[in-house]
Amino acid sequence: MYSILLMDDHLESGEVTKSFIGQERFFCVTRVASTIEAAEEMVKYSFNLCIYYLNKIILEELEHIRGIQAIPILFVGQVHTYTMIDKLLHMGVIAFIDKEFSSEQLIRAVRSALDGIAVLPVSLLQQLHHHEGMMDYVPLNNKERSILEWIAEGKSNKELATIFCVSQRTIEYYLTNIFNKFKVSSRLEAVIAAKRRGIINV
Repeated sequence: MYSILLMDDHLESGEVTKSFIGQERFFCVTRVASTIEAAEEMVKYSFNLCIYYLNKIILEELEHIRGIQAIPILFVGQVHTYTMIDKLLHMGVIAFIDKEFSSEQLIRAVRSALDGIAVLPVSLLQQLHHHEGMMDYVPLNNKERSILEWIAEGKSNKELATIFCVSQRTIEYYLTNIFNKFKVSSRLEAVIAAKRRGIINV
């Protein structure tokens, strides 16, 4: 059974939303109309998910809620700035849906959030992608990331070959792929580029 806290200050629509989610098997919904009520419930009970559907976003109160129980949050509403998206993400919001959601969209978002899967409307995804620093995102697989971390620790190609139980030629092949992804021509440049993007923290 999943316990869901619905923060919704719309009296009638809030009860409809609660009833709809509650019809799903294994979903138990508690509805509150404010962050104060939410805090009171969270002190008494454990929840698997919080649905934030309040008219006014009060970040301090949301942060307080997050401090009581570190649970995933599904945010219902529109977010217009990258700064706000960033703040909400840091407060535990992993799913965003528009207020004009359909019942199917809501249930899908709830299920995804409970499974630890992020939910972002295409418009928000595009906004994140076009934000400064996101346009040069570089996708690395786990082995490529690990190789860069070892390089940052000062390991040579020969040492990397021993660590990964492969030939030096294979390591060189991996490095060529890494260089191409970052559009660089040296190990040092690749490490600097990866650190600048937050891909490695060595």
